[in-house]
Amino acid sequence: MQDDYVKAFEKIKMNENRKAEMRELLMEGTATGARVPAKTTRLGAGAKAGIAAAAVTVTLGALFIIPTTRNTIYAGVRALFNKEVPEGATDVLEKEAEGRAERVIPTDEVSESEAEEILAAVSSQDQAEDDFFEAVTVTAEYYSDPDLNELANYYAQQGYSLLDLEKNVEYDDFLSLYNTRDWFSSGFTVSYWVGDNAFGYSGSTVVFKATEEQLEGFLLNNLDRINTERTDHNQETVTYDELWTESTDSDGNRVITGSWTGPEPELKLEPSDRARFINYAVTYDAETQIVICSIEEGGGVG
Repeated sequence: MQDDYVKAFEKIKMNENRKAEMRELLMEGTATGARVPAKTTRLGAGAKAGIAAAAVTVTLGALFIIPTTRNTIYAGVRALFNKEVPEGATDVLEKEAEGRAERVIPTDEVSESEAEEILAAVSSQDQAEDDFFEAVTVTAEYYSDPDLNELANYYAQQGYSLLDLEKNVEYDDFLSLYNTRDWFSSGFTVSYWVGDNAFGYSGSTVVFKATEEQLEGFLLNNLDRINTERTDHNQETVTYDELWTESTDSDGNRVITGSWTGPEPELKLEPSDRARFINYAVTYDAETQIVICSIEEGGGVG
């Protein structure tokens, strides 16, 4: 959240020196709040045991960034989908509500007018997030395809929000930077957070229908994303074969994995400051054309 609030300040029209002072106060307050342990999900351990979830954002980062095992899986869904959700995973909307309830907005050391500007910036960011989730969240009934519908129902019954992929891509300009190729016909993301605010990580499970060609587009889009991260961190780019490793599971499904770890930060101001990472685990059932991609993303500074 710290980065979101800082970005909100860029939209405020005021003296740049004053803006810098206010921004520093806000960063100090949110850094303190980030060290508060996150609450665990409301779902009990007895409810765990099923489909996988992992990090957002096809949220190729944020989403998305999104958010990270529950009851016996539906009989109609094949073993392909028997992946476990990390213990303590918290749905993205629940995590957002917790963050707002626990955050501290530093306004004590500024004037009344400056405090109003800070609160207005935070309120604007909150409203933007609310608008996003309202625009992209759907129910399981939204999917007429029987495979997607069954999987969507499974996730929804475990307490996860369904973020529609098509609505997500249409709404979020960030995704358009990486989604330059055709890569799905329909699908959704469930996003979550695992662990405390300081040392945890975001996860998403992206569930979608795709042809072999569309799956290739998905992998190439994410190769672009990883190479952008590598360039931003002064690392050499990698090729498709250097990023992705492919195998076959016991059911004959394609299993594709890939990961990236950035360099350790040169300057660490907080104990939680560490190298950024992104991990992918893709399983593709050619018969149903169902893809489930788990993404875990964490690390960074601040």
